[in-house]
Amino acid sequence: QKNEKDEQNLLADQVQFVWLIVSTHRFFDDNRDKPVIIPIKHPLYNSSTEICLFTKDPQKEFKELVATKGIKHIKKVIGLSKLRKKYKPYEAKRKLCDSYDLFLADNRITHLLPSPLGKSFFEKKKQPIPVELRKPQNFEKEIDKICGSTFMYFNPGTCL
Repeated sequence: QKNEKDEQNLLADQVQFVWLIVSTHRFFDDNRDKPVIIPIKHPLYNSSTEICLFTKDPQKEFKELVATKGIKHIKKVIGLSKLRKKYKPYEAKRKLCDSYDLFLADNRITHLLPSPLGKSFFEKKKQPIPVELRKPQNFEKEIDKICGSTFMYFNPGTCL
């Protein structure tokens, strides 16, 4: 019966998104930069996901870390100073936002990223996910955990 329904439904192959809105009784005053990680059964990101990593300077040591760990998801590592210089025009920021599926950032620089990234990242809900890079032995596990999860951001107000 399912196959017969799928043949009749022309939009069966398209991806469907589910949005969850949480209303609270209490007003949240603080705006938290770090999202809450929610593991999901069927991950949004798979082995073909292209990831960009924003790091503190110098970026060379983090490029070497990615190469030694053999993480194929991470296609580009960008240092904070390079991000500020190379991606200053709006078009460059928009192009960067469109060229990768997921963005990660060293949790030591996440509070510095909104200005160099611009509004296009936040409008498209592609703000960088904080990653702990001080402990390189857990880096690979953390990437897998992030790829198998979705994220919830706390905003000021009663609706999340």
